[in-house]
Amino acid sequence: MKRKLIFAVLLSPLLLSTITYSASAASDSLKVKLQIGNKTVVINDTQNEQLLQPPFIKDAITYVPIRFISERLKAEVKWDQKDQRVTIVKDNKTIVLTINSKSVIVNNSTQSLESPALIVNGATFVPLRFISENLNTTVMWDQKNHSITIQERGNIQNNSNPAATDVKTDEDTIKEVLQKQIDYLNNKDAAGALSISYKPTETKEELQINLEMYNNEYTLESVTDISINGTNASALVSRIVKRYAVAYTEAGEERYLEVHMRILLETTLVKENGVWKVYRVANKGITNLKNL
Repeated sequence: MKRKLIFAVLLSPLLLSTITYSASAASDSLKVKLQIGNKTVVINDTQNEQLLQPPFIKDAITYVPIRFISERLKAEVKWDQKDQRVTIVKDNKTIVLTINSKSVIVNNSTQSLESPALIVNGATFVPLRFISENLNTTVMWDQKNHSITIQERGNIQNNSNPAATDVKTDEDTIKEVLQKQIDYLNNKDAAGALSISYKPTETKEELQINLEMYNNEYTLESVTDISINGTNASALVSRIVKRYAVAYTEAGEERYLEVHMRILLETTLVKENGVWKVYRVANKGITNLKNL
């Protein structure tokens, strides 16, 4: 049945903010570059290897092969055929995944995946976010080439200056601010979002109305190209937005669709009285991923 889809993308500066879930990687660490739909993987920019199945996007979630990546990160991977379970052991961390389940056990603590682990033609795939959160890596997304770079973080404990482990860089702080802001937006906390905004163009009341009216959910896909110049900074952000839109059938019946969009944003920040705040965002492109 033919449908006419009607929806609007919010262009409020605060509602175009994003989060990050990874830290900067050391230059001498392992780097793995993959591309959606491509079986070729580039290791440390020099060595090519082949996957059984390429990375893919399903329901707006990017999936990557867990065994291949884990083994390149020198983790031990075990497969339990009977229980359809994968166990990954790296350093002092043990991770247990069950196929088609969102539950994951990390060191005996149960956590939740944004989407369950899947088997595709004999290869186990997990959401990309799982890699960054559990295997001590930085994840970067290249929107233009649909490529993924996964880089192992350096071991900060090997730093010759023990005090350096307590030093937080401007880049780390900027990422924390972006994450805090997206949390405020998802929790519909207008006051909180405004507290970390530089010269906001909306009042608390206006933003609260927008948050309540448009029931958006935000998920970070990547943050790249962070540039800091004194008290000014910029970053290129790719994030997934889930919202509900109204559609009408030919008979005039009203339907609600769940819409997933990828939005690429150029975000600028300003350091005011020693505190980084989000200043402006510029929409660099929107891709409609899925309508349910």
